[in-house]
Amino acid sequence: MHYPSLAEYCDALQLNLGIALSDPLLGHGTLRSRGPGQPVVRSGNFALTFEVVVDGRSYAVRCFHKPSDSLQARYVAIGSYLRRIRSTCFVDFEFQPSGITTESGTYPIVRMDWAHGQTLAAFVAAHRADADALQQLRMSLRGISRELHRHGIAHGDIQPTNVIVLSATQLRLIDYDGMFVPALRGQVSHEIGHRNYQHPQRNQQQFDDSLDHFSSWVIYLSLLALNVEPELWSRFRGGDEKLLFDADDFRAPGRSPVLKALRDSSKPDLPPLAAFISELARVPPTHVQPLDGQLVMRALEEARAAARVAWIFGFKVRCWRRICLSK
Repeated sequence: MHYPSLAEYCDALQLNLGIALSDPLLGHGTLRSRGPGQPVVRSGNFALTFEVVVDGRSYAVRCFHKPSDSLQARYVAIGSYLRRIRSTCFVDFEFQPSGITTESGTYPIVRMDWAHGQTLAAFVAAHRADADALQQLRMSLRGISRELHRHGIAHGDIQPTNVIVLSATQLRLIDYDGMFVPALRGQVSHEIGHRNYQHPQRNQQQFDDSLDHFSSWVIYLSLLALNVEPELWSRFRGGDEKLLFDADDFRAPGRSPVLKALRDSSKPDLPPLAAFISELARVPPTHVQPLDGQLVMRALEEARAAARVAWIFGFKVRCWRRICLSK
């Protein structure tokens, strides 16, 4: 299916919501705009997200702009599973196969409850010098990782714009286009997520409940490094696109400026983190284990006491530069 352009979606929504949208609830709402002819819109890999306010309550209206195989079947499977497990990590949504009519035809949308809060990157930018806030954020991220692993599912694109921080203790995941749930096992992934948060070897053939392991580690270890040295944020231009690390750091850890800064740091907690991240990027993506904050803490405690670190990931133990791994 060929989808409308941003301009065509904007024209339809600004003209008359009641005509453009088949959902009677949304049809009585108001499109959030910055000014005349300037609707607020967020562009993602597969969809454009508009905000519609109905009686003081906001909804995300996700209009697709990129073809995706079996879109409706995927969303039906995802919606059915999430309703069954009733996880607080997600917001309610509804796939509407004939949700919007534009000049060129009728197309699907997803109506999603609006998650009010900051993106994870915006929260970190505002609290990067607050050690307690970053520690609590790490704990919350670890809780989400455990929840996903417990239910055998994966979001598929864990990155700052898809993690909404209601508070340091409450996180929500949004945008479910690339999710894996058990009913989709055997299919291939139609997206591989934000490149700065994905394993360098990830491809479309990997589509299972391990999809979020690497990206969760990347965010967790970034927060841990910022806890130790907050100025890394400004030095390496942290933001929505990256907290600290980008795809080039994972592809070539030995040439990474940020990993070199961690390796060369006089602060004892940072060199082990550089080794940790470098090794995660080397092993096959399906061998990366779920996020385990206690594993990191044990490693750092041992690193402070000696030049040996016991990190067990379930893959063959190997020697690292300056760090010897043993059980």
